[in-house]
Amino acid sequence: MELFSQDYRIRIDEADCTGRVTPVALLNFLQDSAYLHAADIGVSVNDLHRRNQAWVLSRYYARFFHYPQIRRRVRVKTWPSSREGRFTTRDFEITDENGGPVAAVTSSWALLDTRSRRPLLLDEALPDYPLRPVRLLEFPADKVLAVEAAAGEVPFRVRLSDLDVNQHVNHTVYIEWALESLPADFAGAHRLAELEIAYRAEALRGDTVCARYQPLNTGGKAFLHQLVNGVDGREFARLRTRWA
Repeated sequence: MELFSQDYRIRIDEADCTGRVTPVALLNFLQDSAYLHAADIGVSVNDLHRRNQAWVLSRYYARFFHYPQIRRRVRVKTWPSSREGRFTTRDFEITDENGGPVAAVTSSWALLDTRSRRPLLLDEALPDYPLRPVRLLEFPADKVLAVEAAAGEVPFRVRLSDLDVNQHVNHTVYIEWALESLPADFAGAHRLAELEIAYRAEALRGDTVCARYQPLNTGGKAFLHQLVNGVDGREFARLRTRWA
């Protein structure tokens, strides 16, 4: 099965104060569809756990076009688009009830040996599965930079509810923290149009995470973000966002 499709109805707890779906809720739909598709092709979380393996997300790049309202349906289509060496890419397309574009996303994943904590060569560790060599987006060529002069910082403490089945912070929680760190007046007047995140290390229960942001010189509507350990400064993730 090269292409997987799943419909989702937007619930009230997945909407913001304007009644529209949040970016993180959309990304959670993607996470669920990837999980379901992986189960269909034999590389699910449960399949990997039996072999002491786990998927880890390396990079995410998303463009958002439209945020549907509560009770509207969206359709997620997803497929693995490439597989080479230690990384595989998975693409996602979200459309609304009329077939209009909601978001386009590409992602890069690695396979980890949970005992050694080292990445594995995919062709040696996984069975074959069908690829659909169609990329909706390509990752930007320039790397996401670290925050050098933070304009603000918000601390978070990792809760039990922030963890996923691999016992580290779920990848969408990092994004939620980064977006939450922006000033409320800015976030309330703008919508996320583009997001890129590079994951650097896993955060665990009890860690203190500081979410920092720095405006980019692009008219005040783009930012660098960095998530670091509040005790030792270890870096968890870097992000770049653009707003409309």
